[in-house]
Amino acid sequence: MFNSIPILMYHGFLSKEPDSKIVNYDSKHISIELFEKQLEFLSKNHTVISLEESVNILKDKKCLPKKNIVLTIDDGYRSNYLLAFPILSKFGFKATIFVTTDFIDQLNYLWFDRLEHAINVTDKNNIILKISNTTHEFKLTDIDHKIAAISKIKSKLKRIDAQQLIDIINELETNLIGDSKETIRNSLIYAPLNWSDINNMLSSQLISIGCHCRSHVILSKCSKDQTFEEIKSSKNRIEEKTGRKCDLFSYPNGKSDDFNIETVEILKFLNFSSAVTTIIGANNHKSDLYQLNRLPITGQGNIASFKRTLNPISRTLRKLKNSI
Repeated sequence: MFNSIPILMYHGFLSKEPDSKIVNYDSKHISIELFEKQLEFLSKNHTVISLEESVNILKDKKCLPKKNIVLTIDDGYRSNYLLAFPILSKFGFKATIFVTTDFIDQLNYLWFDRLEHAINVTDKNNIILKISNTTHEFKLTDIDHKIAAISKIKSKLKRIDAQQLIDIINELETNLIGDSKETIRNSLIYAPLNWSDINNMLSSQLISIGCHCRSHVILSKCSKDQTFEEIKSSKNRIEEKTGRKCDLFSYPNGKSDDFNIETVEILKFLNFSSAVTTIIGANNHKSDLYQLNRLPITGQGNIASFKRTLNPISRTLRKLKNSI
């Protein structure tokens, strides 16, 4: 009944807590100590397989082995290499890192990190933004107001046209911190992998690299041509810089309304073998290979909560609770 393949989703990693409570307020980046404890638990209780192996098992309708698990990491933060990769190597675990290629090329830092950084370092007390023809004012007078503003703005921007999103982020940075916007490059937590890091990890045979688009925009908010370009140019860049085929994909943001049938058609046309979402759940033979579920792992909680996340009964109860 509970035979399935859970795919875990990580983002970034920390060697120490940030100085500001605003940085990583959502616990997307987890402590490397907790990560090591999680991998130690997996080494004793599960079999970690690659995403490629899991896709082949599901595609070929092979018998689902008990307690198999997959590790994935989204976005392409440098902490994946500096902090997580040594721990993965220690246990001999395979993982797939989905990279946003404009981020790796340092053309632009990730838009939600630029938002977080600008609001964190600004000394202004408010910001007024026009989003979808509606004017919004957000107070920035203290830490709580700043965190609330980041969360609300991020949510609103995910629902608008992709180009408008980038325009608003550019405007917000200019208005809040002006010439100081480049200071984000001094923050290790926001730093991207580089191609040397990526190729070093690839040479270990433990890491595979997947596509996470060029700029991490929401694909359902792009035109078909924009979507095609976001995916194709990113795939081409990865293959050019690594010399390896890239056929694994992760939808930016990854909720059910963040991609559509056109997106999937483009992935198939470009010869991607599969795509992962951020929809919570495990995977079995009935799963759509282009809408694979994942289990988000954040810095909130401890090893006990990690074990509950992996427990199929706990996952079933959680899904039932969320559906009520």
